[in-house]
Amino acid sequence: MFDEGGSSCVYSKAAPRPADIGDLDRGRPARSNMPVFLSVYFDLVRFGAAILVVLYHVWPMVAPDLPLTWPGHQAVIIFFVLSGYVIAHITESREPSVGAYALDRLSRLWSVVIPSLLIGAWRRHWWATFK
Repeated sequence: MFDEGGSSCVYSKAAPRPADIGDLDRGRPARSNMPVFLSVYFDLVRFGAAILVVLYHVWPMVAPDLPLTWPGHQAVIIFFVLSGYVIAHITESREPSVGAYALDRLSRLWSVVIPSLLIGAWRRHWWATFK
């Protein structure tokens, strides 16, 4: 962009400035901002895929005589692909820190592991009581 005189190059408000391009001297890409609606959409699709996987595994115990028509294997692929995309976005958009990344991953794992262990213990107790 040129100023009114047309002699020198100046940045306009619409043009990206070097600070907005990224830390090229550190080798890091520019920070990307995923729109909120896209993030929510990905989370909903991942949740739906996870529910399909759970139903795929539970179905033989609930209704062993009925054929299963749900796409359990495809739901696993959808879940992992979207999870990889979301995790890549998160790690790219935050400051790199091994401790913060490990804490974030452990909190995500434990939020699933603890309820699973509790449900498994309850189911084992329930199964032993009514068997």
